[in-house]
Amino acid sequence: MNDEEQPRGGHHSRLTPHSRRRRRQPATTSDDPRLSMENYLQTIDAGGPSELQSDECLSELLVNESENEYNATSSAISQPFSRGSDGVAPKRLLLSQECSGAMSLRKRSYGYHLTHKLLFYIVLGRQGFTNVDRTFVADGQRRLCEAILREAELIAAFDFPDLFRDLFMEQLFLCAFSQADALPEFTDPAWLAAVLGWQNGAGCFKYAVDEDDEETATGNRNPLTAHCSTHMTGVGAALLALFARLQLE
Repeated sequence: MNDEEQPRGGHHSRLTPHSRRRRRQPATTSDDPRLSMENYLQTIDAGGPSELQSDECLSELLVNESENEYNATSSAISQPFSRGSDGVAPKRLLLSQECSGAMSLRKRSYGYHLTHKLLFYIVLGRQGFTNVDRTFVADGQRRLCEAILREAELIAAFDFPDLFRDLFMEQLFLCAFSQADALPEFTDPAWLAAVLGWQNGAGCFKYAVDEDDEETATGNRNPLTAHCSTHMTGVGAALLALFARLQLE
């Protein structure tokens, strides 16, 4: 597999004051913010992996890990001296051609396609496959977060439109989790303050366009969906928990 296009095979960070952020110009495509937003709306649908590909490729990683654990256990029982010098049986990643292509770093991705690709590399980096270069995976995570940072700064330049808030929180969570030291922009307290301002009275996150759709077909209010967007609230809760942990470190 080509190092530049195929996936091969510690977290320690601190919140960084806003004044220490490396200043970058937002990746705008025009001086007209409205035109820039229109361009971004078109761009974020481009690239891969698709949602289905992302789910299938993550499943491949987990199946590989599960099979390796089973094989390691079986090997330890039948051949107790076949393990590595560290006492752990070697594990190899067998990735389908479709997933190798979908997760290629050469293929440009945007929006959720980009964050889903990063999630794949985060999971890949924690599996410990013998044929996966950890340096390659770490570099891939950094490169993806650099691209994500350009999008996050663009969303911030748009003043955090409601449509992009779920994506913005997903961008912050994944990159603050994996790259907080290398890219401290993702731990900017000003961005956290913006996120906190999106919580409603129930402590949830929800798209403003959904506020009028709080009743089920029977006319009864659903206690969860009435005030919460499931995905948006889940991502928001994960992000706030991560920021709290970073503050305590």
